[in-house]
Amino acid sequence: MKGRDSIQSLLVLRKLTRSITDVVRVQMTEYLRTLTPLLRPKALLGEYIQGGQKEPTRKADKGFKDLQTTYEAVAGTRPFNLPRELTPPLNFPALGLEITPLDYVHLIQTESGPRKITVRCPLTWVLTYNDFPPTGSRSYSTPRRGASMKCSGTS
Repeated sequence: MKGRDSIQSLLVLRKLTRSITDVVRVQMTEYLRTLTPLLRPKALLGEYIQGGQKEPTRKADKGFKDLQTTYEAVAGTRPFNLPRELTPPLNFPALGLEITPLDYVHLIQTESGPRKITVRCPLTWVLTYNDFPPTGSRSYSTPRRGASMKCSGTS
């Protein structure tokens, strides 16, 4: 390999990417710390959360109805196979927000045939509650058939 795609240049670019990722991750964590009170389940769903506010609000009603609609659409499907009904009050412990780098599976062709590799997008994150990490949910991060998945900033 020569020029731009040499192993040495890839190592230098990877080191640069790690430095940028570290700086951006610190900034994103600070932003999340600011947003966390607004995105707590109790703030969004009110009385539908165990120990939540007892005053019914339209925002909480709409939030729960949206959650229920989404839940019903995926609850009975594989790999979840959850009960169809979502009954309040929901039990959520005190949750914080966290970011996790996006990983996806990419199929490459080798001399010995196709091979799956896991690719990490260092500047693309999945936002989750800290007790509900995205691990084990490969189906969410794997592109659909015919779709192309590329990390931000790649060509």
